[in-house]
Amino acid sequence: GFATYFTHVYLEHTYGPERRKEGMLRDRQQVIRHCAKSPAPVVNSTISNYNELLSPHVYERASWVLHMLRRQLGDTDLHGGDSRSLSDLNRSRATKARLRVLQNAATAADAFLRS
Repeated sequence: GFATYFTHVYLEHTYGPERRKEGMLRDRQQVIRHCAKSPAPVVNSTISNYNELLSPHVYERASWVLHMLRRQLGDTDLHGGDSRSLSDLNRSRATKARLRVLQNAATAADAFLRS
């Protein structure tokens, strides 16, 4: 989700906010189509074949979570937490609980991420 979202952020900074909006809309449409064919919870800890995680259900959906966090927290707080998140999550599985801990270290994101 980080790479997907920050591709949109890069395009926004390079070409303007409309470019990010177009990309996010495409992602949203992909998620809706994928979920219509293969409904599943956002967090599915029963998956053992990690190739099943390579889908819009995971990457584009996670990108939307980061987009919502950005709108809730602002660029400074979100990006401050991102650098810690990326280094702390290196070669490990990103879970909602781990992201919550990392973001709370930099911001007051707990209310947004609360279950």
